[in-house]
Amino acid sequence: MIQGITSAFCIRIPVSVFMSRLANTSLTLVGLATPITTIYGIFFFIICFLILKPGRPKTQRSIS
Repeated sequence: MIQGITSAFCIRIPVSVFMSRLANTSLTLVGLATPITTIYGIFFFIICFLILKPGRPKTQRSIS
């Protein structure tokens, strides 16, 4: 959920606005915000995976 919100409001919308204000812009440049957001999402999930990566599985102790 955090990734979706940040990709929409912090990446896709600002990049779209920035690209639309460039000189000689086209719809292709504005549309590049979507692939850029995808790249952001990939990096976001890789970083989260590395930070939250589980260690070795814990063995369960038998209660006798």
